[in-house]
Amino acid sequence: MDLEVDTRGRWLVRWTTVVIVSGSLLCTQTVQDALSRLANLDWTCPGASCAPPPGVVHSSFQGDVRLLLPQYRDHFREAAERSGVDWQLLAAIGYQESRWNPQAVSPTGVRGLMMLTNETAALLKVDDREDAVQSIHGGSRLLALILRRLPQQIRGPDRIAMALAAYNQGLGHLLDARTLTAMRGGDPDRWADVRDTLPLLAEPRWYSQTRYGYARGDEAVGYVAGVRQYYEALRSATDEHVTKLASPVLVQTPAKPIPMRRAASRNKLSACLDLSHIGIAPAPRTPGTDGKSADPASFICRVQVASAEQASR
Repeated sequence: MDLEVDTRGRWLVRWTTVVIVSGSLLCTQTVQDALSRLANLDWTCPGASCAPPPGVVHSSFQGDVRLLLPQYRDHFREAAERSGVDWQLLAAIGYQESRWNPQAVSPTGVRGLMMLTNETAALLKVDDREDAVQSIHGGSRLLALILRRLPQQIRGPDRIAMALAAYNQGLGHLLDARTLTAMRGGDPDRWADVRDTLPLLAEPRWYSQTRYGYARGDEAVGYVAGVRQYYEALRSATDEHVTKLASPVLVQTPAKPIPMRRAASRNKLSACLDLSHIGIAPAPRTPGTDGKSADPASFICRVQVASAEQASR
């Protein structure tokens, strides 16, 4: 008796196996290609998108401190001497903004190592936003002016945190958040209370009650957290004993104002002090012993204008 063997089942199993294995290999290659392309993309990190998770600083930071920071350390220090702001705080802002990349660009056109807008750069006399030195000095001067424009009752780490939030979103939005904080029963002079209010600036119910309107307040919260972490990591990485972030970073050294005699100098000084179009209102004039304004920002601008004039002679 002849026995017939049905081989159809075997062929079906074989073909099924071939299809499954081929599909797996194809998918694996596709995933590998996708991961390869993802790893090789030229990422930029504008604003709070660069912020690490709380308590975490990404592994490449130490390498960037060794390889990138030496190119800019002296410029951060020089900017710190001129503005009175801790150089490591300025460096932390630069890393948060661009990973110390002078060619960094955001989708909205903010550009450079310290991520300045076109309008702010023009105001701060930054001709080339992708010039690292100009960007560092422009960003440091902007932060110093914001610090001096904040209400005097905001002190210590609260003052620094709010200045960082204003650097990220604009002083006008920070002032709006302070107003909403007071409306909600919080303390507008405490960063913890303002921090809880900032995200509300993205909600119509709340920003409709403000002067400057909509803002990505949650981004500002993440931005401040990121700068703080990079600052502490930078202090540890550079192993230097510097003023802690919890202490005031401004050097309040009284100095005699430089006399301004020519009309051109007065015009330059006015332009230097005018930050109204980015939400920074003029500082209140405090009478000094000589009857002139004792506003420290005025002194910074007077020194800058006088230095520029002396260099041009």
